[in-house]
This record gives sequence, C-alpha cells and structure tokens, in this order.
Amino acid sequence: MIQYLWECLKNIFLLLLSGLCTGVVVAGVIQLLSNFLREGFNRIFGVTCYIYLTAPGIMIHELGHVFFCIIFRHRIKEVKLFSPEDDGTLGYVSHVFEVNNLYHRIGNFFIGTGPVWCGLLVIYLLSLLLLPDGMMASGNAFAENAGTFLRGFFSLTFWARWQSWLWIYLVLSVAAHITLSKADLRGAADGLCFLLLALLAAVLLFGWCGNWEELLIAWQWRCWKSALPVIFLFIIFSVGTGMLMNKIGKLRKR
Repeated sequence: MIQYLWECLKNIFLLLLSGLCTGVVVAGVIQLLSNFLREGFNRIFGVTCYIYLTAPGIMIHELGHVFFCIIFRHRIKEVKLFSPEDDGTLGYVSHVFEVNNLYHRIGNFFIGTGPVWCGLLVIYLLSLLLLPDGMMASGNAFAENAGTFLRGFFSLTFWARWQSWLWIYLVLSVAAHITLSKADLRGAADGLCFLLLALLAAVLLFGWCGNWEELLIAWQWRCWKSALPVIFLFIIFSVGTGMLMNKIGKLRKR
C-alpha cells in the first residue's frame, strides 16, 4: 500500500512537471514577451493605431476563448471578436457554465489560457504556410532547428518574398495579443484547482491500471519537444522586434 501511494505521488509530480508546470512557465514567458512587444508597438504607432493595426491578433485571442468554450461545452452568450471600448476592452467572450459540473470547471483553465495555445498554433501554421521551404526545420536537435531558422531569416530570399512580409505582419499581430487579462487569469486559476483535483483522483484510483501515467508523461514531453521550435521562434522574434521598436520609439521622443 505504501509503495502504491509512493508511486502515485511520483507519477503525479512527473505529470505536473511535464504538463501543467511547464505550461505555466511557458505561458508566463509568453505573457512577458507579448507585453514587451506591445510597449514597442505603442511607442511607435500610439495606442489607437496599435489597436487597429493588430486587429487580427485580437480576433485570434478571442477565438482562443471560443474554441475551448465549445470543447468544454460552456454556453456562449455573446462574442465580440473586435470591439475596442474606452475602458480598454478590445473584445470579449461572455459564457456561462454549471458550477457543479466538474468538466465545466476544469474547462475554465483551458478557456482562460486559450489565447496562449491558439496563438502559438496560429504562429506555427502561418510559419508553415508563408515561410520559405526549409526554414521550419523538424530535426531532433533544438540548436540545429534554431540555426536553420536564423540562417533563413537573414537570407535575401526571405526578404525578397511578399509572403515573408505578410508573415511578419500577422505574426506580430498575433504575438502582441498572446496575453491574459485579469479575468482570464481568474478563470484559469479556478479551473486549475479542479484540474489538479481530478488529476490526483485519477492517479490514486486508476494507478493500478497499467502504465498509462508513464505513457501520458512521455506523450507530454514529446509535445513540448515538438513545440520548442515554435516557442523559440516566438521568443527571438518578440525580443528582437520589441527591442527594435522600443529603440525607435525612444529616438523619436528625443
């Protein structure tokens, strides 16, 4: 019995490390970079121009909420994909759920963090569609994939294509809005509590049913490994562009 409980606790820790903990860290880094990129946009274009210039990213942000509302069967009351208001609201999704429904409560975590995962997915798909062949390497080595992207990014071929300029605009728009509002974070925190409880119960009750925890842990690590090129792409592009725009903005004020 003691050995069983020890194995369950170990698997819970590994599941959290390979899934939720890594996801929270990634989401936090993305939030910081998106805010940095947004500051650069505001310095150059001003708040109003920035809002309308990055409208596609605002819509993707709200669609991230909508997607998980559908998956977790929340009732959507109203959707505004792009609706700038004086209070700073750029868009919103109004939804309701059953408080006593565990599936609905777990869904709050994914609905709240939906803009992060959908934003990264959209950046990945845009990169596959618009970047020159070979820039999105799929090798096993992270350094190799990063080097391939950077060589392609600084080549004349990249800058001579109209698709590359469209990619830059759309990725900047999406990246600037991979952020979570206070309401998003409150909803995600509520869902996280129930997600952890459900995970704990599943491991304790079904830990004896084969090695499903090990398979899930291995699958989660494979997913993060596949996502590394996209995350790296987002980091270097956000940092580089944010630094450039903040520098230009400071020079303009002199």
